Amino acid sequence: MSAQTHPAKRQSTYYFRAKVPADLRTAFGRAEVKYSLKARDFQAAKQLARQASAEFDQRCAALRAQQTVKAPDRFVLTDASIQGICDLWRYHALAGDEYSRQEGLFSDAFEDQVAQRLATREVLAGALQRGRLERVEPVLQTFLHLLGIELSGDESRYRGLLYRFLQTVTEVHDRQVARDKGEVVWTSEPPVTPVTASAVPAAGGPDLDELFDDWRRFAPRRPQRTVDDVRRVVDDFHGLVDRKGAATAA
Repeated sequence: MSAQTHPAKRQSTYYFRAKVPADLRTAFGRAEVKYSLKARDFQAAKQLARQASAEFDQRCAALRAQQTVKAPDRFVLTDASIQGICDLWRYHALAGDEYSRQEGLFSDAFEDQVAQRLATREVLAGALQRGRLERVEPVLQTFLHLLGIELSGDESRYRGLLYRFLQTVTEVHDRQVARDKGEVVWTSEPPVTPVTASAVPAAGGPDLDELFDDWRRFAPRRPQRTVDDVRRVVDDFHGLVDRKGAATAA
């Protein structure tokens, strides 16, 4: 059952809101379903919310039925596979952002989103300036896991992927900021590459916080300031990851 079956009130209108299960966020393209019930009366909204909740649960069941568990695809890191991963992130992030705007954003939620993006932009700028690639690594690892991808290649290739991924995240972030200002930013068609052709959601794997904990345990002697910085970036990126759409999210 969905996490919330009762209508929530925002200003004078009721709306339905439910958290998407972690294993289905890739398919939904977001971490939360939220839309207006177009009702101002509580009893009417309550009935509509029950119906919306049942439909939401049916959709979750149907998506789970479609998913098949398979071993992760292994890709050798090349210029083409690096570009494919970055193109896939760009598409999913912009498609997910576009979908959330089509659903409608409440004033306070939109203002919080704008403030969060401005703060995240400062973090991204600092990471690009100083080559702090570890700041984006937990996000990349989560994205690859959601796609069911395992990589192989030397360390220099992997750092090249991290840097290109950081550039792509920053570029997409700036496009979303432009949308916040009311500018027209188109979402391109889904990319077709060897990476995207076989990438599918991987169910039941670690989330962003678990990957951060693994990263921290792997090198326990990291300076506490570095750990705190990465923790802050993981928190900053939570919203960004939740809003991206794959198979729409990744």
